[in-house]
Amino acid sequence: MKALMTLRQSVFCTLSICICLKRILLIPCLIFSFINLSAQTPEYFGAGYNSGVNITSSPTLSDTIWKMNPIADNTMNGSGMDADYFEASRFLMQSTLGFSETHVSDVLSMGLESWLDDQKNMPIDSLSPRMYQIAQIARDSCLACGNPNNCDPARTPLSFVPLGWWEMVALSEDLLRQRVAQALSQIIVVSRAGGSFSGEGDGLAAYYDIIQTHALGNYADLLFDISLNPAMGQYLTHVNNPKTDVANFIFPDENYGREILQLFTVGLWELNNDGTQKLDGNNNPIPTYDNADVAEYSKIFTGLSYGGLWTPYPQAHCANASLSFGMSPNCIDKTVPMIMYENQHEPGEKYLLNNVTIPSGQNGLQDIRNTVDALVLHPNTAPFVSYRLIQRLVKSNPSPAYVNRVANVFKDNGSGVAGDLFEVVKAILLDEEARDCAYQLDEENGKMREPLLRYTHFTRMMDIFRESGDQFYWNQDSYFANSTKQGFISAPSVFNFYNPDDKPKGPIEAMGLVAPEFKLLDQVTSPGYVNQVDQWTQPNPTKGHILRNSLTGRWCGSEYTKLDLDAYVDEIYDYEYFLNWLDKNFTAGTMSDYTRQTIRDALSRSWSASYQSSTERDRIHLAIYLTLISPDFVIIR
Repeated sequence: MKALMTLRQSVFCTLSICICLKRILLIPCLIFSFINLSAQTPEYFGAGYNSGVNITSSPTLSDTIWKMNPIADNTMNGSGMDADYFEASRFLMQSTLGFSETHVSDVLSMGLESWLDDQKNMPIDSLSPRMYQIAQIARDSCLACGNPNNCDPARTPLSFVPLGWWEMVALSEDLLRQRVAQALSQIIVVSRAGGSFSGEGDGLAAYYDIIQTHALGNYADLLFDISLNPAMGQYLTHVNNPKTDVANFIFPDENYGREILQLFTVGLWELNNDGTQKLDGNNNPIPTYDNADVAEYSKIFTGLSYGGLWTPYPQAHCANASLSFGMSPNCIDKTVPMIMYENQHEPGEKYLLNNVTIPSGQNGLQDIRNTVDALVLHPNTAPFVSYRLIQRLVKSNPSPAYVNRVANVFKDNGSGVAGDLFEVVKAILLDEEARDCAYQLDEENGKMREPLLRYTHFTRMMDIFRESGDQFYWNQDSYFANSTKQGFISAPSVFNFYNPDDKPKGPIEAMGLVAPEFKLLDQVTSPGYVNQVDQWTQPNPTKGHILRNSLTGRWCGSEYTKLDLDAYVDEIYDYEYFLNWLDKNFTAGTMSDYTRQTIRDALSRSWSASYQSSTERDRIHLAIYLTLISPDFVIIR
């Protein structure tokens, strides 16, 4: 596609110069083309192949409003050739939560692989430090506002978790890690939905810190640390999980033992390395495990309970609390990993999948370590996890060959190490199915972008400002979540917002394809998303906002972060230029003729004969709004 695009645009440049610019004659064009052919250089000129050619034209247009003055040399020097920019923009749509034009320039100058390597070494921007900083700033502001009774909650409220995450979205530079962490949080799920963590932002932030820390690390390390996380222990009920006591009818809780198999590692059915199901002699899928296996894995996760007491804001009933197995979470510091109470850990050998035996007599944490290491080495885990990460980052329907290539990297990173997530992500993003033009043109390629990723992309790309002049890009995304059924770590269950094999009724199902994200698209969320976009881009300064901290009564400044529409007034004066900018940065060069003409027609109808900044703000709103609700933006190919 890139080569064809280059050829197509080069032909256009040639015709433009030889025919449209009166001072350049057709004969010199033909002579130059002949010289190039004889020298075995490209069979056209323009697009940067303009050495030795002098271009003149009528005087360049000068305008007091539109600052982007045309230059005659631009018809030949390749400055309008955006294929590389399109590809870099598309790459960043897959590998980040959002990006700016500066980040596109970084990718163009470094190259894709070098950019990925550079991102691996970026300092980790963790959620908890940002959340605690925001909580302290909010408390100070609350005290200054004269509402001391509302200012010092015992725990950091759950509402501060999304505030911290959205500030990372707006400001963080470890873009790849943030994107992969968001993807992994949809595989290894803990959710703030349902009230399980009401008033306990610290524990949920600690869960996400683990995801971030290991997002470009090793999957076995991630599984080990997440198994000891108090939020996970509470969510999947293996905190205070006792050993077997037959006399008192006490048996290990099987919830976590089941989910670490079904959702985090091996899945329900035996798989080939390419992700396709293995079949028995009757062409039926083969179960990966049975209830007896679940019981064995549940024994592994017995004996864990809380490992730290809550000391920053002690309540009276916590004054004499001490750590013990079975204790209530009320006095617990949920940022501290759970610890093993050996007297409550199931003794004896445990018999795991793939003929792995956990020996008797070793401590409980070693049991857990051996178990997660064995799960990562299980032949199902590589294709199971690889398929899900490909779905989250690149496309809904990866070919078996694509899954096989990535699964091979999961099994061995080239140095004999399994579960190297950075190398897995690198293999996903640089694979031919993610990068080559032929796949982009395939109608089965691509995916619907999650509503949350459309939101984060818009937030990072656009010029935004705080009414109060501070730099606090906080957001309580409950309004967005209510409109689209998706917010930050707010899945309705451990099964995430959608299943990997979800698909809508109709042509997609008829073609034998899946489209998980369409689970979020219905008669409520479709207009809900459209209304959200309208709110983000509102030209009326009293109505529109992008981010809102929702700290009413506890915050002296403005709650709102808004789109700086005035930053785009010069660009919208030539709306073709602005459409090109939107295409480059939101649709990666895939804006269809239909979408472009629809926006042109809408802008033409809104044209004012006299230049007015208020009118231009309306037109900016209209152009961005129509772009963000178009299928060209919602679907990434």
